Amino acid sequence: MSARRGLRRAFRALAPHAQLASINVSSPNTPGLRALQSELGALVAQVTKARDALSRRVPVLVKLSPDEPDERLVEMARAAEAAGAEGIIATNTTLDRAAVRGHPRAAEQGGLSGAPLRERALHVCRLLYRSVSVPIVGVGGIFTPRTPMRASAPGRRWCKSIPRWSTRARAFRGGSPAG
Repeated sequence: MSARRGLRRAFRALAPHAQLASINVSSPNTPGLRALQSELGALVAQVTKARDALSRRVPVLVKLSPDEPDERLVEMARAAEAAGAEGIIATNTTLDRAAVRGHPRAAEQGGLSGAPLRERALHVCRLLYRSVSVPIVGVGGIFTPRTPMRASAPGRRWCKSIPRWSTRARAFRGGSPAG
């Protein structure tokens, strides 16, 4: 089954139960997933076509990788927006270990998030804010409601934080926990 067909099928099955759908082609922990970024516009178009056939509109967002060059991030965000995505999630975890060089666990496999990702995530939010007109969901390096405000992250309309002491994500809007 092709990625487009599988994604469309999954969306149709899950959308009746969802408040939003996130197309994630940026996880470094899923082998081969990032290769789908090359056909992002077509993937988003398939999902938005399925969404438009529903009786209620389910917003479609696209999650991007911080490891892509700036020009490529802008290209992908614009392709997602043109295909009907209502938002961009910036960013997923990173494979870059520069910020933790010298740490005993720096060589561990998988995506890295948290404080080491903060500056890159903020940069990507700013970049995409200037490049697309859809909302940006800021993810990465956010630990409190004050973090995005302190960092003056234009474009972040929503922020997601996963506290170290919890597996439950919290969404912040306007400096207070969303409820």
